[in-house]
Amino acid sequence: MTLIWSHTDTNPAAVVPDMFRVAKSGAWASIAQPTRTRYMRMLVALTLQAGLMKASPPRPEGPEGRIQYDVYRPDMYLDRASLEIGSTLLRTLLMIVPPGQYAVQSVRTEDGNEPVLHGPIGVFEAGAFPLVLWVVGAAACTLVSVVVAKVAGDVIDRELARREDTRKLVAAQAAAVQVVLNHLEREDRQGARIPYDDMEMTLLESLLKTQRKIAEQRQAPLPTPFAGAAQSLDTAISKVGSGLGAIVPIAVAGGILFLIWSRK
Repeated sequence: MTLIWSHTDTNPAAVVPDMFRVAKSGAWASIAQPTRTRYMRMLVALTLQAGLMKASPPRPEGPEGRIQYDVYRPDMYLDRASLEIGSTLLRTLLMIVPPGQYAVQSVRTEDGNEPVLHGPIGVFEAGAFPLVLWVVGAAACTLVSVVVAKVAGDVIDRELARREDTRKLVAAQAAAVQVVLNHLEREDRQGARIPYDDMEMTLLESLLKTQRKIAEQRQAPLPTPFAGAAQSLDTAISKVGSGLGAIVPIAVAGGILFLIWSRK
């Protein structure tokens, strides 16, 4: 069975900065439901990108091909610190969906519109910790993204309204994703690795602490976003340096198509 999420956002240049503003402030109630859905999908997509610890999105079909996410492996990361940061970012995807069983199908989405479902129906159980899915090279974090794409406007929307810990998790996630994406862009422009500074690492540590608190409340270990993922930020913290700490806007131009799949 193959599960695919394909997503198009028609105006990411406007959506991305406002999504970060809303997510970090927790002001979800101030925007309409379709916009909340759109912003959550964008946060998931940017999490998949930041979790790679690379500035450029993967385009396996060539420079003009679609952006595609599927496989995450420890050997894809430059070093242990990058693995730790990527693992921390991707872990959140397994924690924002409430525990339970979900019927999942391949899904196509655009902006915050209703999802279009197609293909055979499978069952995904969220919150069945420890969650370690290694499905012919596809990772748990990509599989759960298909679930998020479908339920972003329903289940997660209710979680954001009812649960303070979910709002805190999403806020910490947005701050961490923004910091990492901007850091990667600076490295890409300079053509060199830049140490994470104290401010950046504080935001990443805050996300990990929030994840651990929620896992403790659920009386479960931290979920594993992919096989071989790291469970701490110890190495990354030890490498904190004097990198530039300024947060600059993320520039995104044109429509984006995201494809996430898993196979079994």
